[in-house]
Amino acid sequence: MRTVRRAFATMVMSFAARAEAQHTHGEAQLDIGIDGTSGAMELRIPGDDLYGFEHQPRTAVERAKRDSAVAKLGSRASSLVRFDAAFGCAVTPGPVRFSAGKHVEVSARYTFSCRRAPIGRDIRFGVTSVFPSVHILRVQLVTETAQRNTTITDDKGVLRP
Repeated sequence: MRTVRRAFATMVMSFAARAEAQHTHGEAQLDIGIDGTSGAMELRIPGDDLYGFEHQPRTAVERAKRDSAVAKLGSRASSLVRFDAAFGCAVTPGPVRFSAGKHVEVSARYTFSCRRAPIGRDIRFGVTSVFPSVHILRVQLVTETAQRNTTITDDKGVLRP
């Protein structure tokens, strides 16, 4: 368990550093760590793709757009990452953070717990259906026994742990 957490933390930090340098509109990054029947995820999306602008909100209208998108990150969490129903997974939203600077990136963290370990069946994704400006999702997955990555385009494609 400690090994997966350490690998996941390292992966998130390295991807966060790379994301700062590679900020690309239309793309999001998702890191998933699975440890037995539970795990954690972090989704990073440019502010522009999430709510239509990259700067800090300057008006009440911009704050409302940002707050609505952040609420969607929580309320639609199980639509963003879809585990096979046979595993009985529940996704719980965690903190949402905003990077500083000219090109704001939003980072949303989640935890999940399942009745059965979510290994051996496809994980599907619905980021584009929730946030239509995101067309490419780069996914990195770490489990107790493997590390995988893939690129999902317009919600087409799967990742099997």
